[in-house]
Amino acid sequence: MFKLRIFVSATIMFFIIIVLSGCTATQYQARDFFGEGYTEARIAENTYNVDFRCNEITSETLCEGHLFRRCAELTINAGYEYFIMENHSTYFKEENTVVPGHYNTVTTGSGKDKTTTMVFQPGYVVKNQYPVSKATIRMFKGGVPKNENNAYSPREIMKYATSGN
Repeated sequence: MFKLRIFVSATIMFFIIIVLSGCTATQYQARDFFGEGYTEARIAENTYNVDFRCNEITSETLCEGHLFRRCAELTINAGYEYFIMENHSTYFKEENTVVPGHYNTVTTGSGKDKTTTMVFQPGYVVKNQYPVSKATIRMFKGGVPKNENNAYSPREIMKYATSGN
């Protein structure tokens, strides 16, 4: 019985730690176990589709900043001097999580006076809404064109990018 209590206590603490660790804004990172972070797909020699998915407490502005940082890193790592952002959008995605109903066993009393009953807890739906920033970028060599509103210097972006910690 004592070992069972320790196991139950440890399990509850584990879940509390997991839940509390999720109570911060999404960090700059590759997509993780929870589905937060960046992904990219190279679709041509100088072209990528990039997206950044954040959690529900991350601001739309921070999510977009993470996207810009990833685009800048890809451009620098590929040896280009600027990128043009096409099909850029930031929006909120809604996702429903179903928490199923379940039975709890409740035991009261002890010895001959001990009674056990089953209590049903009905299920419910949790609605989550989180920001997603997406873009297609094309990377180029040479100076950033002055007449192109969606052209960005990756080195300039990296000067102001958050540290990711």
